[in-house]
Amino acid sequence: MGLQKTYSSAYGLYVSKIEAIKLEGIRQRKGKCESCEGLEACQYDESGTGYEQMASTYEVNGVRVLYFGVKRCRYLKQRQQEERTERRLLQSKIPGVYSKKGFEDYEVHEGNMEAVAKGLKLGSIYIYSEERRVGKTMLASLIGNELIKRGEGVLFTTVGELMIKLRYNAEGYEEAMRAVREVKTLILDDLGSERESEYNGEQIYMIIDYRVREGLRTIITSNLSIREISGRYGANGERIAERIREVSEIVRIGIKR
Repeated sequence: MGLQKTYSSAYGLYVSKIEAIKLEGIRQRKGKCESCEGLEACQYDESGTGYEQMASTYEVNGVRVLYFGVKRCRYLKQRQQEERTERRLLQSKIPGVYSKKGFEDYEVHEGNMEAVAKGLKLGSIYIYSEERRVGKTMLASLIGNELIKRGEGVLFTTVGELMIKLRYNAEGYEEAMRAVREVKTLILDDLGSERESEYNGEQIYMIIDYRVREGLRTIITSNLSIREISGRYGANGERIAERIREVSEIVRIGIKR
């Protein structure tokens, strides 16, 4: 004699008594999850904090089969997303003073309005100003923060520090060069402030050229205009400038009047 089954209209198939009990339990607990105020208030300890039981159907050889499992609740998904974002922020090396800030924290005025508008496009950008302390690094960092929130890999480095790392760390050269060449978004801060040398010009060109060819986003800040960049690095100066022009928004930040 076969097991007695009842029809579940919610799942469109017949279920056993045990399955019906499980489904009713899931239905009743769903109400608790919908009114839950957070992981600290989780009442679903059977499956582990942040997990809830679920049921779904799939087909096997044309026959619908009922499947029981667990899934993450909205609060656990949110916490895990926040943890991933925090890890990416730490890995990005964006300066701590800017790592928790957003565009809403940036003071917009006539001198930087165009730069902010172009920065919000989240593409490759060259931000320059002959003036110091006008917000170039902060704006570049805010673009990086926004991209991190969207799940992208970002790496921040000053050009001076990068050149020292590449030149005087022979064992770590390949790893450092691969990191800056291949990361989805690279922030090169203060281009032109590093010591002027043929070696530095060659390294900078190789990095920028690779990233342009691979379609990777590069955010650059500098106290030099593109014209000044083209005259700074000897034979590589114009090549660097041309590569930047090819893919980047070029925008000057002025001081607040």
